[in-house]
Amino acid sequence: MQVIYLDELRDLTNQSIGLGTLTLVVEPPEQASVKARNLIERSRQVPDEQVRRKLVELIETIIVYKFPHKSQAEIQAMLGLGDLKQTKVYQEGKLEGKLEAVPRLLKLGLTLEQVAEALELDIAEVRKAAR
Repeated sequence: MQVIYLDELRDLTNQSIGLGTLTLVVEPPEQASVKARNLIERSRQVPDEQVRRKLVELIETIIVYKFPHKSQAEIQAMLGLGDLKQTKVYQEGKLEGKLEAVPRLLKLGLTLEQVAEALELDIAEVRKAAR
């Protein structure tokens, strides 16, 4: 079995957005924000909106851990996410993900009101998703 270290994969990161995201973990902080912005830009080419949103969230999470002293607003500004997260496509994808969680949460025994509060949704949206 051959062992491969993340920092040895840097030459392959231009070929795969997944590998690029993975190597972001070992990227030095002074280069991480630039690489993260590039990865987010490349993620816009991913055709599946849910996959694209989850990829951006993963990149953002990695950067949050790399820069624990920065606020969420600073991180989003660093990555240029303010505009992306305000787009209709991103918001619709986020809402779709929340609505998909409704039946599972109800199955766990939460009330409609609890689900609405937990997911920050209107009670009417939760009722509709429960049907």
